[in-house]
Amino acid sequence: MKLAERQLRAEQRVATDRRAAERLLEREVRRKALEQAERERREVRTARTAMLKTTPRRRVARSDYEAWLDERDARTPLTRADLRSPNDDTAARVVASGGGMRAVIDATGLRTLENVVSLIDPAILKQALDNDMLAQAEHPPV
Repeated sequence: MKLAERQLRAEQRVATDRRAAERLLEREVRRKALEQAERERREVRTARTAMLKTTPRRRVARSDYEAWLDERDARTPLTRADLRSPNDDTAARVVASGGGMRAVIDATGLRTLENVVSLIDPAILKQALDNDMLAQAEHPPV
């Protein structure tokens, strides 16, 4: 009997630790999504400001080097949307159809939550987490 109690407590500890790790990853995903959105907004503002500063003067570059510098300064950095991978596209399709984190893991073949968090766009994962929350609200655990 005592062995069964110890085993039950050990299983409960493992389950509690797993849920704590999942909550930590969820907070990390939501934080990354917010940081990514803010960073992209800031980069767009910076690029727009740089373009407005250089556009009015519309001078002809005196050398190839100056032309290269003007072109380089006018570039905008790549956003996360520009850097999408096939796994991002697969995850986006799964999430758009109402899938959550488990469905994203299964569809992408990344096997663990940590892999998904490190390799998939945080904005997509945030929506997957929201889908999980909606599904849990509709069908609470018994």
